[in-house]
Amino acid sequence: MATATSVRPAGVDAGTQRTTGVLLAGGVAAGPVFAVSATVQVLTRDGFDLSRQPLSLLALGEHGWIQIATFVVSGLLSAVSARLLAVSSH
Repeated sequence: MATATSVRPAGVDAGTQRTTGVLLAGGVAAGPVFAVSATVQVLTRDGFDLSRQPLSLLALGEHGWIQIATFVVSGLLSAVSARLLAVSSH
């Protein structure tokens, strides 16, 4: 029976690989994090009508900080993941 082994490039330790994997997984999670957060806000904000108002309007008002945080977190997760993909492709 053959066993699978992983080969790491020279100079890359297991901790670095683990960190890279977690950050890439964050990029995969960015879309669902944004979608879930926006959906919860749309359903819980009184008077918000998604057919008439863009999601960015959720950043206004008393609870606007939630949407702003969602934009920032999703953007950072996507940017870090994209950077790691660009570096790893070379």
